[in-house]
Amino acid sequence: MALTLPAHLQSPFSLLGVEWPQEDEDHLRACGAALRTCATSLTNEVNPAADGAIKHAATNNSGDHIDELNAYWADYQDEGDQAGHLKSLAASLHALADGHDLFARIVEILKGVLLVLATYVLFALVWAASAAVVSGGLAAIKARGTITVLRAFARKAVATLRRRLEQAFGRKLIRAVETRLRRILGAKAPTFVSVPNRSKLVRTSLLATSALLVAEAPAQHSPPPMGPRDGIPGGEGYRFGSGQPQVFGYDHHFPYDPDVKPTPGDYLSWYAWRARLRGAQLIRPDLKDGLAAYEHYAAGSGTDFEIDYERAYTEDRGIREKVDQGIQTAKDEAVRLYRESGRTDFQMTGGVLHTAAETENWDKTLGGHVQWGNADVKVSGNQATMTITIHAEERYNFNKGETDAATGAADDDNGRFETLGWARSYRSHGALTRTVTWTIP
Repeated sequence: MALTLPAHLQSPFSLLGVEWPQEDEDHLRACGAALRTCATSLTNEVNPAADGAIKHAATNNSGDHIDELNAYWADYQDEGDQAGHLKSLAASLHALADGHDLFARIVEILKGVLLVLATYVLFALVWAASAAVVSGGLAAIKARGTITVLRAFARKAVATLRRRLEQAFGRKLIRAVETRLRRILGAKAPTFVSVPNRSKLVRTSLLATSALLVAEAPAQHSPPPMGPRDGIPGGEGYRFGSGQPQVFGYDHHFPYDPDVKPTPGDYLSWYAWRARLRGAQLIRPDLKDGLAAYEHYAAGSGTDFEIDYERAYTEDRGIREKVDQGIQTAKDEAVRLYRESGRTDFQMTGGVLHTAAETENWDKTLGGHVQWGNADVKVSGNQATMTITIHAEERYNFNKGETDAATGAADDDNGRFETLGWARSYRSHGALTRTVTWTIP
């Protein structure tokens, strides 16, 4: 919390003959944090995505235009230490962030010194008033002398800290950042060697950009007729019957709110996430299921989304172990129901388990989800045969205050889109079937 001048010290402080600093150290730190976040996003997301897109285009195409593009991009994505323009920009943003933190610290120190001096002035005034009866005017003279010394110290402290601030923040840092930015602003555009009609190329590029912005623009959807839903417990056990063994609950941290209006920052955030999505679709084929799930959320239909749980079983150890556990539980439960009832041909349902994916792809697709089974069981002698379908179900949404496990991206960013009516959470589901035969002991 920013330091402020308390009411009881305002009069003593006025005797110091200096102005209270108007800078807000909390705001300076917030600006520094925003600059640092921007630099980190540029380094970890924007730069790799853009580099991947350029390399993808260069790998699958050839010609003078591609050579010129590669030469142009090399200035932005140099492999040297902060040599490329984008790396240099990120370094500049980090430097500005550090500068804001330093600025905030200096302001905080200056305010602290002034508060101490104002307190000493208050003590001097109180002492002079209390000693006036016995000392006559001597106490007032001593208090005036003390305040004069404190005033001189306050002026020197303000001048010294302001000078150091100017040296550290106003000269070295600004010059360093200015040098980097001048190099970026002075970068030349690529000169394609065989473009007979440049104005037509520009018009085509502008039209393509406009079409892209329109295609990726957020759409307003009607509010979903749903809210949080309480579940009805089922458990790992099985019972006779078919169908879903219980009602599954879910949370809903970002409900649609018609009173919330989008800000320019919301549109910037939307297009930034669309760019991340399109970039990842180009360079991260290993995340195709997670990206498809996110794109369905952003499409805003709210319709059910079916995933390939058979492939999830193959690719993700966490899912595979839980499915195998679920099948073993079903075998044990089938034997129990057979012995309790004597029935040799029956259907059963149950086996509710909470399952967590381990791979990034399936964590983004399903994350923590519910698994359950229903099965047809036949017993002949001491041989049992079971055909079981393991179902997976999850509500795809975002949770307030949480972050993505792999990237650290805040759930609040994407949850905001549902509050605005641009995106919608939905039910994702999948299933796989196995037939097993075993001997009843």
